[in-house]
Amino acid sequence: MERKLEKKVVKQRPAEVPAPVKKVSPGPAPVAGKETAAPEASQRAAAAKAAPAPPTVKEGPEEAPRKAPERPKGPAERPAAGKTEEAGSPPEEGEVEAEIMEEEDGAGAEEKDEKAEKGEKGAGKAKKGKGRKKAAPTIKPTLGADVVRAMALRKVLKGKTPRFIRQEAYNYKRLAPSWRRPKGTHSKLRHHIRYRINVVSIGYGGPAAARGLHPSGFAEVLVHHPLDLDRVDPKTMAARIARGVGTRKRRMIEQRAERKGIRILNRLQE
Repeated sequence: MERKLEKKVVKQRPAEVPAPVKKVSPGPAPVAGKETAAPEASQRAAAAKAAPAPPTVKEGPEEAPRKAPERPKGPAERPAAGKTEEAGSPPEEGEVEAEIMEEEDGAGAEEKDEKAEKGEKGAGKAKKGKGRKKAAPTIKPTLGADVVRAMALRKVLKGKTPRFIRQEAYNYKRLAPSWRRPKGTHSKLRHHIRYRINVVSIGYGGPAAARGLHPSGFAEVLVHHPLDLDRVDPKTMAARIARGVGTRKRRMIEQRAERKGIRILNRLQE
């Protein structure tokens, strides 16, 4: 019976690899000491033979795919892997993108330069062709030395002249501040009694040579018709178109004044 049990245990050991050897017991120990030693040695030998075999058969195929990415790359595989890394690695993609951006920036800069040149040319054409007409050079009068000195003096005195306002304009809202000569019989301002506001008088006047002249130095001549320009001297006089003149006749006056070389002080704004 003992021999039969030993045979069964030896046959069942290779199938039961995960189970430890101690769990399988032949049963109650026999009385004889010599006979018990033999089965124990045989069990150890069977376990030693059966133990290394299962891990090589079972663990090999399971661990191989898991450790496959970690295994060292061969010489044949290294260039391919290097190519794939170079193509897909983020720093190299960034370098490629930087090169593309530099090329695009260069092309864009060239296009911008071309557009800028075209824009400058177009702007020059637009200024010449569109908008206001190019104004003719300003016509200046021919003045004598005494008139030039009188105009300079008038400019200095103009800065010192006080502001003249109407009598009692600062007390009544219905009175405009524009100057009016006081006419009242008992007006203190007309009699210059005590302290009063400034009154227009001959002492505030400018030089007689520059009196009535435009700041440009021309003497103004009011014009209503193109034929009125015949009485205008281009050297010392300038035309001022009356406010009642229409647009059509105003343009006729301006065209004739350009032909005659006469300066118009209030040209039509286009």
